Amino acid sequence: ALTLRPSPEPTLLWIGSRSTRPYLDALRPALEELAAEVPGLTLRVIADAGAIADERARAPGALRVDIRRWSETEAARGLSEAWLGLMPLGATAWSRGKSGYKLLQYMAAGLPALATAGGVADELLPANSPGLVRDPEGWGAAARRLLADQDLRRREGLANRRRVEQRYTPERIAERWLAALSESGQRAR
Repeated sequence: ALTLRPSPEPTLLWIGSRSTRPYLDALRPALEELAAEVPGLTLRVIADAGAIADERARAPGALRVDIRRWSETEAARGLSEAWLGLMPLGATAWSRGKSGYKLLQYMAAGLPALATAGGVADELLPANSPGLVRDPEGWGAAARRLLADQDLRRREGLANRRRVEQRYTPERIAERWLAALSESGQRAR
């Protein structure tokens, strides 16, 4: 099991690739504003070589960015040390069809997560979750709220972990799959 050892400094985590990096870029103004308010705020980017090259080409701002090349070890370390996981998406058919794997990783690790509302995030997080961000301007406020309240972060992380255990473990998926097959077989009779 993954043991959470949050960094002493507030750390946001984004695990991704060059294809999803534009969604992170869209958050930059909100994250830069947040960095000016939250001492020591760090964005940890764990990504493929293409996304890392793009990140290194950015002009530095107030936000401290910790760039790491993706590996199982780095992903596990990032998940155990982060305060919040980020899953921004755009308002396109392609992004609405994404699987939510990144969000599930954050949730399984017991992290509170911020995700763009719509698509799979609405299925994975409850409608009243402080992690569902409904508009681009809401990212800063949602992150600010979770960063400022350690108890809320803990409760949301635990609730996320429970949701994964209740719905997305191999055993739960096998149960649903077998039930669907059984129902399908009964309809065919």
